[in-house]
Amino acid sequence: YMWSRYHEGMEVKLFDLYSTRAELLPWFFLAQTFLLEGEPPVLDFLGIVFGHVYHHCNTVGLLRAPESVVRWYKDSDSAKAIRDKYKEISTDFEVL
Repeated sequence: YMWSRYHEGMEVKLFDLYSTRAELLPWFFLAQTFLLEGEPPVLDFLGIVFGHVYHHCNTVGLLRAPESVVRWYKDSDSAKAIRDKYKEISTDFEVL
């Protein structure tokens, strides 16, 4: 759901049969679960609901790190060590 919200308006090709917009992709997967597996797509629907709630809260600005965590991340030596370690290993995951 999050991917589809961040790529709204993008054309997505499904099984080389037809194209749809990215924001409809979670509903396609929900229908696919229902049609191919023959059971109610409860987990797909919950993923859409919670993804929507998260996206809305994040967009409105309700999700913020506590100020103490932000200060720790900016000022702490242990946080600097974590950031440095991340920079060191992040080159292993670069796409060339």
